[in-house]
Amino acid sequence: MAQKKTNTRFRIGNALLKEGLINEKQLELALSYQEMERKRMKGREIAPLGEVIVHLFNISLDKIEEVFFREYLIHVIRDALLDLILRDRLCTKDGMDFEAILDDIHIRLISYQRLKAESVFLKEEEGRIIFDYSECWDYKIQGSTEATIQAKDGQTIKSPVNFIYIINKKIMALAGDLGTMRLRGKLKKMYLKFQEDTSG
Repeated sequence: MAQKKTNTRFRIGNALLKEGLINEKQLELALSYQEMERKRMKGREIAPLGEVIVHLFNISLDKIEEVFFREYLIHVIRDALLDLILRDRLCTKDGMDFEAILDDIHIRLISYQRLKAESVFLKEEEGRIIFDYSECWDYKIQGSTEATIQAKDGQTIKSPVNFIYIINKKIMALAGDLGTMRLRGKLKKMYLKFQEDTSG
């Protein structure tokens, strides 16, 4: 059965250290800087560590993101899709046990963009209510991938999967359910074919 692959203990600093993009002293300095900012901001969200490393050491954001995607994010997307398949109410209602037939899911990143969240709010200034906004560090990554879902009998399904990931909160949201992704019908066909192949 396809197992979850997300490394829940993933730390971007350690991954960058392992890749040789930063050294131990730089990592310590970046973590200290982040801690000072945390105290200064009194518990509000602060810049992600990757952003701090870019700022302090002039390391390319592209290189940091490449490590982040390869070592962590594609696994989070994969696991979110796996959960979606295994928990789909209509498939389980029809008695389809995808745990028994799925071999693996591979994710290929196609495109993405980073979004910096902005909060719009009302405030009173000199007796007037005015709109104001604040930039916060709650970065989001929005993108598209191609998923290849593989059954134990060698069948594969390819499907686009769009996502939004909130970095500081570590929240992954896939765009839609199996129906809106046009995956439910394909998965049902895969399941029935697998039953046919293995029972004959």
